[in-house]
Amino acid sequence: MNLVLPTPIKSPTISVVMPVYNSAEFLAESIESILAQSYNDFEFIILDDGSTDQSREIIQDYASKDIRIKTHQNDCNKGIFFTRNLGLDKSTGKYIAVMDADDISMPDRFMKQVVFFDSHPDIDVLGGQIIKFGQAAQSGKKSNYPLTPGGVRWGLVSGCQLAHSTVMMRSHLFSVEGFQYREFKVAQDYDLWTRLSPGHNIANLSDVLVQYRVHQSSISGTNGLLQKHETIRIIKEYVRNLSGINLPEDIIKGLIASKDTRSVEDALLLSKLLLKLEKLTNSWELDRQEKSEINHQAAYKLNSICKHFNYHPRLFPVFLNSILLERKAWSFHRVNFL
Repeated sequence: MNLVLPTPIKSPTISVVMPVYNSAEFLAESIESILAQSYNDFEFIILDDGSTDQSREIIQDYASKDIRIKTHQNDCNKGIFFTRNLGLDKSTGKYIAVMDADDISMPDRFMKQVVFFDSHPDIDVLGGQIIKFGQAAQSGKKSNYPLTPGGVRWGLVSGCQLAHSTVMMRSHLFSVEGFQYREFKVAQDYDLWTRLSPGHNIANLSDVLVQYRVHQSSISGTNGLLQKHETIRIIKEYVRNLSGINLPEDIIKGLIASKDTRSVEDALLLSKLLLKLEKLTNSWELDRQEKSEINHQAAYKLNSICKHFNYHPRLFPVFLNSILLERKAWSFHRVNFL
């Protein structure tokens, strides 16, 4: 008698993880933008984090019509970091794509990211650009996130360099290496990138992958002060791990935004730190494009510090270093172009 073994169920290429909390107003558009992807080998894990509006009903309606959708209902609101980690645990795909419940993915987002991953086995995390829509003041504004791993690693010194809702990651980061989101209320993605970046390559596509909705209940609108506090905490840890330097909070504020530098003395200290960090990048394995990107960003930051203090005479050496770094950036750029 011949035994007939069951055909193994093939895991999808992509697991899409979308936490939801009281997002009924925008949820249908977000779900439909995933279901309409030109690359359709995915499972869509939607996790409702104890919503009190109509989100659960909307999710169940879509799940009844598309077998790719898998749902989970938290018994109460447990928070975004918990729900994201739960989605990671439930994922079975080779890649994990992040989606936020109020944004809209472009139709070819997954196709572009999978093609890139397949041809760049050294990249572990891949984001892309966003274009904002919603509130008139920011509608149509496109992001300019750094493209290369070196550019991202450098940029993380002063702020998050990926739009979370554009991100796709290799699942082994979580299933094998054990990374998780940590308990941050609004900046859990930024914290994750700073922990991954020193040993893993993170990049961004130049393509717009997501339409990012700006509205009054978005994190930046409702938790701006908390977001800034968590950002300062993350930068402090990141810079300490990179360089051994323990930054005071006032200097970190200047790293985030030059206008928050309090005095010329703080500006001199901040510029000295930036130049030290730029020299540290010489130990990184960088190609010419990455070196150009880092030098350009460092030059821009130094010049912004000088501009904030109306090019104070004591900051002339800082201004001079910004010019030298910009020339260095263009020298790398010209070699790449040729």
